[in-house]
Amino acid sequence: MNMSTARTSVVAVLCVLTGAAIFLALPLKLGFLDLGIYQLPAFLLIRYVSGVRLSLVASLGLVLVFLVGDLPIGVYVEAASFIVLVLALDSFANTGRAEHRLVLGFSTILLACFPFYTSMLAFLREETTLLAAAHAATFVFSTVFSLVIAELIWALSTIIFSGYFQRMARHEVADRASIRSLGTVFISVLVTVIFFVFLQIWSGRWEAVLTTTTRDLVDQTAQRQLSNELHRSELEVRSAGSRFGDQPAPWMYLGERYIFLGIDVKAESSAMASPRVIGNVRGAAAEPLISLVDKHLAKFVYRASMGAGFARLKSPLFLDFGGESLPVYSDVLGDQILFVVDTAALSGNSFIETQVADIGIRKVSASDLMEGNLGVAATQIIDPSWMGGILWNSVSTNDGALSRLGALNRETMLSVPLSPQLAAQFAQQLPSSEVLVLDLKVWPRLQVFFRATMTMALFFTLSLLFTSVLTMRLVGRLIKPVNRLLEGLEELKIMHERLAESQSPIEPIEIESKAISSELNRLQETIVWFSKEVATADHQLRSAVVGYEALLSSLPLGVMEIDADYGLRFRNEAMSLITGDSAEASFRLRQRAEYLFERGEVIDEYALALEGQPQKNLLLAITSRKDNQGSDSGFWLLVNDLTKQKAMDSQLLQTAKLATLGEMSTGMAHELNQPLNIIKLAANNMSNSLAKGRASSESMMSRIQRIDAAVDRAATIIDHMRAFGRVAGEDFAPFDVSSSIAAASDLVREPMAAKGILLSADIETTARVLGNTIQFEQVLINMINNARDAILANGTSGTIVIDQTLDEGHVIVAIQDSGGGIPADALPHIFEPFYTTKPVGKGTGLGGSISYGIVQDMQGNIWAENVGGGAKISIRLPLVMGDEEHEVGSKI
Repeated sequence: MNMSTARTSVVAVLCVLTGAAIFLALPLKLGFLDLGIYQLPAFLLIRYVSGVRLSLVASLGLVLVFLVGDLPIGVYVEAASFIVLVLALDSFANTGRAEHRLVLGFSTILLACFPFYTSMLAFLREETTLLAAAHAATFVFSTVFSLVIAELIWALSTIIFSGYFQRMARHEVADRASIRSLGTVFISVLVTVIFFVFLQIWSGRWEAVLTTTTRDLVDQTAQRQLSNELHRSELEVRSAGSRFGDQPAPWMYLGERYIFLGIDVKAESSAMASPRVIGNVRGAAAEPLISLVDKHLAKFVYRASMGAGFARLKSPLFLDFGGESLPVYSDVLGDQILFVVDTAALSGNSFIETQVADIGIRKVSASDLMEGNLGVAATQIIDPSWMGGILWNSVSTNDGALSRLGALNRETMLSVPLSPQLAAQFAQQLPSSEVLVLDLKVWPRLQVFFRATMTMALFFTLSLLFTSVLTMRLVGRLIKPVNRLLEGLEELKIMHERLAESQSPIEPIEIESKAISSELNRLQETIVWFSKEVATADHQLRSAVVGYEALLSSLPLGVMEIDADYGLRFRNEAMSLITGDSAEASFRLRQRAEYLFERGEVIDEYALALEGQPQKNLLLAITSRKDNQGSDSGFWLLVNDLTKQKAMDSQLLQTAKLATLGEMSTGMAHELNQPLNIIKLAANNMSNSLAKGRASSESMMSRIQRIDAAVDRAATIIDHMRAFGRVAGEDFAPFDVSSSIAAASDLVREPMAAKGILLSADIETTARVLGNTIQFEQVLINMINNARDAILANGTSGTIVIDQTLDEGHVIVAIQDSGGGIPADALPHIFEPFYTTKPVGKGTGLGGSISYGIVQDMQGNIWAENVGGGAKISIRLPLVMGDEEHEVGSKI
């Protein structure tokens, strides 16, 4: 066989393989990714046939198919993108080497094919750019794989067959394989294999996550609807029992949706007559239903004879009527068994075949579902087992591409059947012959996956392009001296042959040999220098790692490193001390940190309970962890133990409260003297009246009532003082702001009045917030006392007004005085610790900072401003609504 015949045979075989590959699309499945590597034979074919000719033949074939066939639009877009790549590679097919073809191919895919594919598919199919880009990503994956594999086959054939197939290629292509070409191909193949394995794992994890979340969504939605339907039926059963409990059996009532039937438990089917119809009958439509009940009357009588215990078992019972299975519910009604037949399926009022939150719910025959018949008029099954269901398109929207992902569009549906476990739980509503199917639109659930697929495809191609360029340059520089040596030896051989013929001196040969030797020496020196630099860098890196770990270990904060798979990578000694070396406590702390990381929260306060030790109050900080490539991979957890600080804050708060009580003690003594004087005066009057014999029951009772009222007044004052002085708990609970304002005002109103200061706090609106009522009263009293001191410092009398307003889910409490205001230089600092404008010995400077901390803990704000002739302190707190209050109460 001559060379021309052999070349023709190779071209024919490659043409057949290319056609078969395009027809079959050679599917390569990676999880949800479905890659057709049909491009592989075509990349080998352009080494023997001009790319322009191939493009013309392919274009003519596409035109003929377009005129007589019905291929999806995506096929034409993908074919056009591939033709662009073939024409680009053909420009280097004659003289280019493997490294040139790889670099040109990757560049063309990134800069031309991917944008062209995305824009044309989005325009022709009127899709979003994201969905079109995801379709284009599958083309990028398959094309890059095929290009690398084609170069690997070409390089291996050069080595194994000694360039036999290369000699049959177009004349200029038959170049010898260089070390640089082989090195570039080998590195590209190595990167492709690594990425292929990673892509397999990545796609499998995406498939598992999407399948699990979809199954959970379907079961939760179906369970919610089925539970609501069952609850509605149970309410109808109870309502019927109260309405028809006194009707003698057998009787039947036809409602708008339900048929109610009462059967005596002692009835016998042989002696049972047709039930008596009571109430309104639905006209001619009622006759078939009455006949249905009469037809199955023996079945109802048999069920009733089983007794009340069997009726309460909710054993599934269905009546077949016109191809519909009507569920029957039962309950006990005295000596009768009440049967309720749900006819909603006949009138279309059931939740079946409805839309709930963009999810269609309908019933499908179990046999039809096994055969792939979804009960939809026109469907095309894309995949019978995708994300736990059946993936399908309407036939009218079949505009896919040469991949499974490419067949998706915004209208693609996923029909997922209800899980067998949930179906068994609601067997009374779902016959065994029917399956509840939920139809979901795939597009909203796959948007993140589409973005990830597009990013992975572009990153893969860009990585291969960068690797090819870098490898080509590095290998070229490394083998440059070797090439010089080979060229010099070739010249030496030629010159030696000439010298043998002419007997000429060989001085030029000696010069060239010296040049080659010098080049080799420089290469050796460069390699030695490079080795020393690598060793120095490795030593410095190891030293940095050791110092880094020592720094983390010596930190007073607890440090924990968690990788992307939630595996523990590092933990310092401080973290062990915080958790008390308890594996359980460490696990609970990690669980909390993973929860915060998944929700995107970066800081949180957490109470950690340790066995046999006091509870620890911790401040958790979450920060992202970077891998070797600089990508997010897990997180760092930093823990600060606030237990001692919390205890000190509590002691500081209690000290401030006791100081406030000391300031109020004189006023409280005066306040208690008033009811005591009333009691003493009333007692003396009673004693005088009894001694003079002028006591009457009315006068005695009046004085006793005065004594009782005075005792209540004194008890109220003492209770307020006792409540204010006790240590506040750490648990927050909903409380009424207006009640706290009233309690704090009662404590200080009379002492204020004795000093000529009028305190006004007439608030009637109820506003409930979440916090500690004792701490909030401390804030109010601190602010009132500051206002009192400001008034007394500027005069002998004044007013303090406490007001409460509601503003968009918040309550604002304002304390305004007539004390002349706060100095402008002091206004920004009044809530700082130990800052006070009072003389030495008159104030601690802690009231403002303590009040600020209490309001912040209640998720509120506190600020000060000068208004009119005085200062105004405003406190803004979020309101607790009814549902939130119930939830908080249940936690407490």
